[in-house]
Amino acid sequence: MIECRSLSYSSEKKQILSEINLTAINGEITVLLGPNGSGKTSLLHCISGIINSKKNLFGDILIDGINSTKYNTRGRSKILSLLPQTLPSLQITVSELVSYGRSPYIGHFGKLSDNDKKTVNNVIDRVSMTEFYDTPVSCLSGGERQLAFFAMLVAQNTGNVLLDEPTSSLDEKHRSKIFDTVYELKKENKTIIIILHDITEAVRLADKICVLDNGRSVFYGTPEQFVSSDVPEKIFGVVPYKCLHDGKEKVFFSRKL
Repeated sequence: MIECRSLSYSSEKKQILSEINLTAINGEITVLLGPNGSGKTSLLHCISGIINSKKNLFGDILIDGINSTKYNTRGRSKILSLLPQTLPSLQITVSELVSYGRSPYIGHFGKLSDNDKKTVNNVIDRVSMTEFYDTPVSCLSGGERQLAFFAMLVAQNTGNVLLDEPTSSLDEKHRSKIFDTVYELKKENKTIIIILHDITEAVRLADKICVLDNGRSVFYGTPEQFVSSDVPEKIFGVVPYKCLHDGKEKVFFSRKL
């Protein structure tokens, strides 16, 4: 469970986040939406501890009921994981990369246990990356690299998961694999906060939607409440419409004429 209470953050030049209140609970997916520059990534960085300046960060962040300032780096990495938007091209294999997800649990000798190795292999298979097991990350396509880093996050096996546009460079097949795995993590009772740009995908995926605009939360509620509100048109310039898709009525969005 993740709670932000009156969270504000400013850089030296501008206010980035203002009085954000957010509660993401176990077994639910919370989607962050908002225009570019609205503060979505900054919010994830505050929750994850990447941003932790006492001078510029105000309010409280609670992870599993405990103020985030009480966790050291290792302790935080056992309960919370983050997949950032920008991923490096590394000179290590996919299996080595995914193994890093087990780092918070490795003892002083730095060796993977048999259980760690089993977890790594299972996760690589789970995200359909087995054929790339010994492939250097630097030799992967952008989408394949994104999937490999996602596998590392899954291997970390934390109760709280932060994802910053995890499908931005993926084709439809790999997007489906990411979203299927996210649903599985939800069924494992994990707390998931995910940034998306596609509003239609957000409505289908989310249990709750939080919309940021200019660093402020302008909406927090269910997908149904989001669709029936004026937020899609006011913030994104789109309007919802319903039609049959694969035999089911689904919501889509289009630009207002």
